[in-house]
Amino acid sequence: MLPANTPSWGFWLMVGGSVLVGIALGIVCIKIYRVGVFILGCLFGVFIGGVLYMGVFATFAKQSWVLIIIMVVCGVAFGFIAWYANIIGVIVATSFIGSYMLVRACSWYIGGFPNEWTLY
Repeated sequence: MLPANTPSWGFWLMVGGSVLVGIALGIVCIKIYRVGVFILGCLFGVFIGGVLYMGVFATFAKQSWVLIIIMVVCGVAFGFIAWYANIIGVIVATSFIGSYMLVRACSWYIGGFPNEWTLY
């Protein structure tokens, strides 16, 4: 979330940088398929780590370093799982990430629905 006093060029610079990073990662993922599968598995693991933290560990561990460790460990673990379970890892990761982003986009567009970090 950008601060309210951010100039419009700062917003467009962030959007342009995000698009360029996305294009670069997309080219790498197309050229080296296994690296793309690993990155997708890592992203899936980070999502799972965040859900795991908020559902289980947040009740007794409120430090941010616990969240970071859980997300990194889950990201690397699921990255290697996706590396070895090639097509199944891609199917599971894309279905989970896509459905999560669809629900978040709808709740953001409709309005009034807090995200999971606000609920935490």
